[in-house]
Amino acid sequence: MRIYDLCGWENTVKLIKELPALLRRITTSGSYKPEIDGLRFLAILPVVLWHGIQRVSRAQPNLSPDERSLMQLVPAASIGVVLFLSISGFIISSQFIRAHAAGRPMNLGSYFYRRVTRIEPPYLLLLLVSYLFLTLSSYEPVNAVAFWRGSQSLTESFFASVVYLHGIIYNQMPRLFPGGWSLEVEVQFYIIAPALFASLFLIRTVKQQLVVSILLVTVTFAVSRYFEAAFGYTGPRRYTLIRYFFYFWVGVLIAQINAAGKWPKWSRTTWDVLALTALVAYLCSGTAQHSTWWPKNALGLLDVVRIVAFILMFGGAINGHAFARFCALPWICLIGGACYSIYLTHVQVMQLVAPALAEILHPESLGAATMIAVVAILPLVLIVGLTFYALVERPFMIPRWPEKLVSWIGRKFRRSLPTESAGKL
Repeated sequence: MRIYDLCGWENTVKLIKELPALLRRITTSGSYKPEIDGLRFLAILPVVLWHGIQRVSRAQPNLSPDERSLMQLVPAASIGVVLFLSISGFIISSQFIRAHAAGRPMNLGSYFYRRVTRIEPPYLLLLLVSYLFLTLSSYEPVNAVAFWRGSQSLTESFFASVVYLHGIIYNQMPRLFPGGWSLEVEVQFYIIAPALFASLFLIRTVKQQLVVSILLVTVTFAVSRYFEAAFGYTGPRRYTLIRYFFYFWVGVLIAQINAAGKWPKWSRTTWDVLALTALVAYLCSGTAQHSTWWPKNALGLLDVVRIVAFILMFGGAINGHAFARFCALPWICLIGGACYSIYLTHVQVMQLVAPALAEILHPESLGAATMIAVVAILPLVLIVGLTFYALVERPFMIPRWPEKLVSWIGRKFRRSLPTESAGKL
């Protein structure tokens, strides 16, 4: 008998191979598009990389100015967030487009019910656990900029986050979960989306709808740039839909192109080259986002680069060969499919672990800090995120899970009751 048989290595390898299929996303329609999860992977990647290196470097005041400049080569987390917004626009609009093409109205009750039962529970659980932990313990987050910057109390921040109004009320990142600002923006879009699509479908021809969507992206982009120019990057509209609406509608535009079969008839190889070029441009735009050499009055140009990049990346994932195969790789899809859980938990994990590791290992250079982030923190983030996904998020993906849960509890309760014959005995 082989040693690795005794150690269970064969079972471990088998589990690693089968895990992506076992934990595949559960969709409402039953159809699954792995390439979209591949794009989600490309969205969560810069978020986790930047935050990991950022958390470790914050604990090292001795980093030189040159080393801190080198940190800016890592793409900003914000580029992954806006890719998430475009993916959300694509997913939501695809549902409305399919319903419209079938000649049936979208069931708004089911639409909002699905949003609430699918997205709310993991988010509320994270907020509640974080709030109770910080309230009941004596733990004080170290180098947590968003946590200490907030002028509101922890309780005020908690309740504002619960109702997705923290950014609107305080114009600051939430104290308990800084990344919650993007979820608030998504909820704002979910609320107005039905009215927007009802208006769009009043236009009869697909060609005219595409023209209107292009104009809407252009106009809302101009409005976003106006507010930023008028009020500054930290102005009163920073964490609202006004700033990010055009990213959602880029996803809508892509869904329209896809549903109408209006993609350019390029070869698969051409799509692969364009998608790879777009991926590089997307990442480079994140590097320029927080670089000192990129002029602040030209940040709008980076938005334009990302708009074009997202269209080509979607096109490559749908029409390409090598790029589409990469996006459909099992573990790429698993990580992308679990992106919501990873997004919810990664900052909490990093905030707990990074200062402790920095205190123990004392990294004296950016290279050492990066090594800690990549070797120790990122794998832990992945493990916690996938565990949260499997145990918390994925069960809430089951369509109409509340009714099924109530039915299951009812069956268990009835079985526990004594039977009539048993009562007579």
